[in-house]
Parts: sequence; C-alpha cells; structure tokens
Amino acid sequence: MRALLVAVCALLVVSPAAAATIQVTVVPTRHTAPRTPVGRTGDVERLVWSVRDRYGHTIGVGLFTCRWVLKQARLCSGDVVMPLGKISVLGSSPTRELGVWSVVGGTGRYVGARGELVFRAIGFRKLVVSMTV
Repeated sequence: MRALLVAVCALLVVSPAAAATIQVTVVPTRHTAPRTPVGRTGDVERLVWSVRDRYGHTIGVGLFTCRWVLKQARLCSGDVVMPLGKISVLGSSPTRELGVWSVVGGTGRYVGARGELVFRAIGFRKLVVSMTV
C-alpha cells in the first residue's frame, strides 16, 4: 500500500521541464509612436497592454519597449505582470499585430521561466496571446 501511495505521489509532482500554456487576450491601452522615421535614432515605441482572462476581466498588464531595427523588424523587451508574478520577454516581430517573443525569465510563480510568447491580432485593437512557459 505504501509503495502504491509513493508511486501516485510521484506522478502528481510536476517536473520543472513540464510546460504550461497561458492563453489570454490583450487590448492595447497605450501606444507612444516615434516621431522619427523608422530605423533612426529616437524611434522607440512604448506599449501598454491590458491582459484579460477568458471572461474579459483584467488580470494584468503588459509593459513593453520596442525599437524598429529594420523597416520590417522591431526589437522588443518587456514584462507581462500578473497577480502571481511577472514574465519577462524579449524578441523581434515584423509588425505590431503578429510576432513570437522569447520568455527569458520571471518572478513569483514564474521564476526561471523559459518558453515563448506568441501573439496575433483577432480584431481591431484586440490580440490573442499564448505564453508557453
């Protein structure tokens, strides 16, 4: 009986290598666009996303800084802050509506997080974001 209990408990332990997917929708709430041509000094964008659960309730915020490095590529870094911690991301994307960024760390429940954040537009001013950490 004890061996069976140990075996069941071992199955319930989640290994650190196991990946979890967080899927949310985001609504851009603030966007400061550069006043200079793309690819020039000062072409930094600041983005703020309202992170929402499947019921539309706000559960966090995304804070990002992006810089256009080519006409069709921008480099972005920032954090998705949620109640259980924050997830840090870094990556490039060809547009404001489509991209894949790397998850490079986090705090709270997301300490040592690795994976990817994929986002795509699903409507006017609405994106679906899937984070695999």
